[in-house]
Amino acid sequence: MSCWGRRPRAGWQPAPIGSIVCGNRPPPNRRRPLLRHKPTDVILRARNGDVIAFDETGLILRLSDQVIGDVAGRIGAEIPVDADVLGDLDAWNVRRRGDWYVFDAKVPEFDHTRAFRRPVSGGDVIADAPGPVQAVLMLGGPRVSQGYDVPVAYPGHVVAPADDLGGAGGMGTVDTRPPPGFQRMYEATQASALGDAIVARRRAAGRSLPLILARAESDVSAEIDTFSGGAAFGALVGTVASLVETAETMGKTAQVAAVVLDYGEEDVTSPPEQVIAGLRRIIAELRDMCHRVGMTEPVIILRADGAERLPEQWAMAAFPPDRRVCVPGPRYALETDRFGRLTHNGVRRQAALDALAVETIAAGGRWTCPNPVLAEFGSDPGTINVVFEASEPLVIDPIDPFLAGPSAGFDVVGDTGPKEINTVSIKGNVPQTVQLTLADPNPVGPLHLSYAHNRPGSVRDGWEGALAPDADPLHRWALPARLAVH
Repeated sequence: MSCWGRRPRAGWQPAPIGSIVCGNRPPPNRRRPLLRHKPTDVILRARNGDVIAFDETGLILRLSDQVIGDVAGRIGAEIPVDADVLGDLDAWNVRRRGDWYVFDAKVPEFDHTRAFRRPVSGGDVIADAPGPVQAVLMLGGPRVSQGYDVPVAYPGHVVAPADDLGGAGGMGTVDTRPPPGFQRMYEATQASALGDAIVARRRAAGRSLPLILARAESDVSAEIDTFSGGAAFGALVGTVASLVETAETMGKTAQVAAVVLDYGEEDVTSPPEQVIAGLRRIIAELRDMCHRVGMTEPVIILRADGAERLPEQWAMAAFPPDRRVCVPGPRYALETDRFGRLTHNGVRRQAALDALAVETIAAGGRWTCPNPVLAEFGSDPGTINVVFEASEPLVIDPIDPFLAGPSAGFDVVGDTGPKEINTVSIKGNVPQTVQLTLADPNPVGPLHLSYAHNRPGSVRDGWEGALAPDADPLHRWALPARLAVH
């Protein structure tokens, strides 16, 4: 180094490394001379080049890619990266953003270029989607974890936690928190079908496509009180915590869009009031779980099978805790196999209805399937009026797609046995009421009416949706019920 205002003496050499060189400070009234560029002097050199050096302007440090990436992640900067870090993938415009590589790519599930991301440490390629990272979760008995030997429709957008358990979860064998990160799913489940349906609806409408974590958690609890504090619920809490942690590494927030609660048939001992109280308690605990991590309340979806727990299912549909709890449709309207399990086609139709319900409720609307709430004798002899809670006029489907028969799924039983039903029709100018005419104009004794109890029905409202251009339309079919006739 030279002193201010002096020319270096002949034979001048730099001071030894670590020493401090002092010089005369230039007088205040003299301008600082323009420093000429000098060759860089090396302090520390490694095999891959100079590590520490200095020149007239100061110290020169060569930082590793790892350090640069860490600094960039802390300040939110992006660093261009060669695409070969991704392997044999048709990708370009690769940047490092914190712990992730973000890039554009062409992948088989889309016919056009989209943005994707992959962890720097390695892992699956997933969508780089706008907005919060969403989750659709299922909680219930073993049937919610059923898998199907078909691929996920949008594997980059519908993902699972990075614990190698896929969308089916641990099925009651684990209640630990999954590690941070996401994995693609290669086997469809009911949870992944709901995620696919949400993505498909938004894609068809030209809207932004979200990144959705889909997971079902189940166990073999035989009573509602055991289930509410069992392994399935504990695993669900751990999944949400992992979702929040992973979203933070992506610089995003997390949101549980929907939780499907499918429990009841597994409990054959608890009285109805205990099951209803247990379901309400679980719904409150799900909300508290989301509140604790700063999320808004999710949409809660309930199932209606019309089997052993019909009174409880009817009560939850007729008197939900609030407008964010709904029953999108009955099980009798879905295709099942000979064991009563949903086929993949049945799962797809169920997921399409669930996605519509979630979208409607999230936008501030209300999703209401027709639900019988009152049965009373009519003014004419031998008639019974069945009043439905419905948001649109009722329809008795003329095609009768589920083969409910002339009674449209209704049964009337008295002390002396079943009563024959002659006609079923919509009552005149009361579009939310179905009128039954009995063969016996003067039935004796108290009567009970049931709709779609362990069999299908053919009552729906006038709403119609589309699953696909070549598929049968979607409808809101009436929910099962059993009522006393007043």
